[in-house]
Amino acid sequence: MLWIIHFIEIKDTTGSISFEKEDVLIVGEVKGDVSISEGSLIITDSANIVGSVSIFGDSLIIKGNVKGDVSGVCNKIIISGNIKGDVALIGKYVKNDGYLNGDLSVIALNFENNGKIEGEKRIISPRALPYLLKETEENHQKEKNIHFKIRELIFILSMIILTIITFLISRALISNLFEKLYENPIRTTIVGVIFVLLFFPIMIFLIISILGILLIPIYLIACIALLLISYTFGLILVGRIISRDYVNDVKNMIIGISIIIALFLLKSISIYIPYLDILMAIIFYSFIFTITTIGIGSVLRLVFKI
Repeated sequence: MLWIIHFIEIKDTTGSISFEKEDVLIVGEVKGDVSISEGSLIITDSANIVGSVSIFGDSLIIKGNVKGDVSGVCNKIIISGNIKGDVALIGKYVKNDGYLNGDLSVIALNFENNGKIEGEKRIISPRALPYLLKETEENHQKEKNIHFKIRELIFILSMIILTIITFLISRALISNLFEKLYENPIRTTIVGVIFVLLFFPIMIFLIISILGILLIPIYLIACIALLLISYTFGLILVGRIISRDYVNDVKNMIIGISIIIALFLLKSISIYIPYLDILMAIIFYSFIFTITTIGIGSVLRLVFKI
């Protein structure tokens, strides 16, 4: 048995149109509301509707543009066009491959979304659960990334302020630290690396020993002071390398701070480029680790006359 479906074709029309128990095909521009009862509606990719669309029937297919609210109760609803307005759909099967600039409300047995939705989404569908969970996870991850960036920015700014304060307090030591570094760069680096490797073992030893528990606050304060001086020294070292000026350490420190800020900004921007964010993170933290380790070695060699 061969079934022939006859569509009423609508071309350019001004004014609202309404059909009952008819299958309608819109191919042109309609300036007015469209209402279909107990039928089907296809809006082709060449169609442009300025007005609301409502249908109670068998199927709704939107390939063109609709500037207005869309409501539909159908067995099958497929959207692959552009809709500027709120969309409310009830059906057995609902699929969105288009662009919706408005809120979306869906009640469906099967729902698929491969398009873009700008507004709020209220979806009730067993098949929509993975989509909803994925979207919630993505939003949660974005919030976590924003919070992490804010904390990281606060940390960087705090370190810059502490660096300036440390430089003003320990300015007299800087020349002595550079003497130790230039005297034997390899030994200075090795001493810094050894301290980094022994930091946690020493901490664990202090925790498990009775006397050590009393020494932990002193050990931590000494380590914080060491890190601040070492980090400050490392930034000045970077400035000296770039400027070739071995006298004006204020200028060198400003250069070092500028490098840190530039690397931080590059690392923050690189999250939008696949794999570049990983590379920039490695460069950023390796840079901080390297200059701080060299600084630690210089300070320890000066203090213990190694």
